[in-house]
Amino acid sequence: MRFLLLFTLMLPCISLKGQQDTLWFRRGFYASDSAKFEESIIYFTKAIELNPKYANAYYDRALAQDTLGRYKEAIKDYTKAIELNAKDTASYYNRARCRFLLGKYTEAIEDLNKGIELNPNDPDTYSNRAAVKYELKKYEAAIEDYTSAIRLNPGNAEYYYNRGDAKYDLKKYAEAIEDFNKAIELNPNVPDYYDERGITKNELEKYTEAIEDYTKAISLNPKEADYYFNRGNSNYNLEHYNEAVLDYTISLSLNPDDAKAKKYLKDAQKMIPSQ
Repeated sequence: MRFLLLFTLMLPCISLKGQQDTLWFRRGFYASDSAKFEESIIYFTKAIELNPKYANAYYDRALAQDTLGRYKEAIKDYTKAIELNAKDTASYYNRARCRFLLGKYTEAIEDLNKGIELNPNDPDTYSNRAAVKYELKKYEAAIEDYTSAIRLNPGNAEYYYNRGDAKYDLKKYAEAIEDFNKAIELNPNVPDYYDERGITKNELEKYTEAIEDYTKAISLNPKEADYYFNRGNSNYNLEHYNEAVLDYTISLSLNPDDAKAKKYLKDAQKMIPSQ
């Protein structure tokens, strides 16, 4: 599941403390815009020292920390930005993302609940709350949120794909395939969509159709070991043992440490009659 970062830099505002804090903020802004995040943090910190109530500076410093993977530091700054502006939906959204990445799922949901309360028409917030619920194995609740996201933005392929994943985990395979079909219709160039549809068809014992999907995924990304491994499984189920051996062999060439692929390769080799 992909959890989005709302990377929206706040524009500089006119300060009540002359212009010095705004000048430092502008330097930080342009440094961030140039991906010089360490430098931007220095500038935003200077702006905050001059004006401790500079909400935008806390927010943009949080974004820089967030981008550098310093999630705890980012949470502190997002929290301060929220203290200074309780209606700052972006800070709730991004603080939820940091908490999610730190495994603090309950706190992440609280932030996303608040974000939805402040802006009930943002589909990504529903999608992200669904991602957290999915991690908590609350698949039905996740599906409800993905459905809300789809209602608000029916052209987003990822929402259908992720809802399909949740339906798959509930063993609602036919419904999952419908969602994967829609994701592919909206964006036919994402190999994972075909791979997941193939996995689902394999569960329904539609092995030939599954192989077609894996083959399409491989054509889009021939360096992904899992696609060959999964195709090998369907070939094995069809008793196409030579093809399965070839798929497992390629999978292992791309991921030599895959213990399961090693075992399955040996199993497939045993099924081939000796010459």
